[in-house]
Amino acid sequence: MVLPLENSGRAAATCFLLAASLFLGGATAHSQSASEYQVKAAYLYNFAKLAEWPPEAFSTSTSPIVFCVLGGDDDFVAILRTTLNNKSIAARSLAVKALSSPSDSRSCTLLFFGASEKGRVAAMTSAMERSSTLLVGEEAGFLKNGGMIALLLKDGKVRFQVNSLALERAHIRFDPSFLSMALADAASTRVQNLGSRALHSSVPPEYPDLARQMNITGSVQLQVTVNAEGSVKAVRVLGGHPVLAQAAVQAVRSWKYRSAAADSLEVVRLTFGE
Repeated sequence: MVLPLENSGRAAATCFLLAASLFLGGATAHSQSASEYQVKAAYLYNFAKLAEWPPEAFSTSTSPIVFCVLGGDDDFVAILRTTLNNKSIAARSLAVKALSSPSDSRSCTLLFFGASEKGRVAAMTSAMERSSTLLVGEEAGFLKNGGMIALLLKDGKVRFQVNSLALERAHIRFDPSFLSMALADAASTRVQNLGSRALHSSVPPEYPDLARQMNITGSVQLQVTVNAEGSVKAVRVLGGHPVLAQAAVQAVRSWKYRSAAADSLEVVRLTFGE
């Protein structure tokens, strides 16, 4: 059972995401900041429209969807409130809550981490691992630290990346068409964990431009040495095209596994462009 959403609302949200990579160049510093905030606020609203939450995400059938902001400035909070004003999702009202401390996050359905909070992300995502809160951030390392969706400014556009594994752990589902629009999944890479140790966070590598230009596709298999705390100590290529292997190794070095009693050897396969 998941939070229902009418097809028309889902289609509208998907259309927004297709058009939301807006150019912010050419604006003044003030208007650029305002435009970026407006786009990010609209992204948050549409992420919530497209998300399918498990029943335990809400205490009652009429509980509101609570958008929390930790570390965002007052202007962003005000723009988010304006964006959500008089809107609802699946008959649920929407609320915005500016958090003064991480301990206030229990009631959040969606939690947005401002860039100033990057030092607290890893601890908070670990503490909220068993919750069904959608975790969204805006700094490059957010997904590596267990975040679910990252909003990033790339080539003058606001784009998003997805940590599919973190979404799966929280039992939050999105349509495959949504995932296909994410930068993290747009690289056409597929991750298979062939070892016995569960992954905590695993951002897929980007499909290298050279490989795309040369139409190089295929799989790379890696042996990964993981310490007891879950950090990757070493990566060895077992097979695969060198161009793809380089991208795979670079990505896997930043992965995190679940903690264990001792170091372990794991095997992963990453498939590019197939």
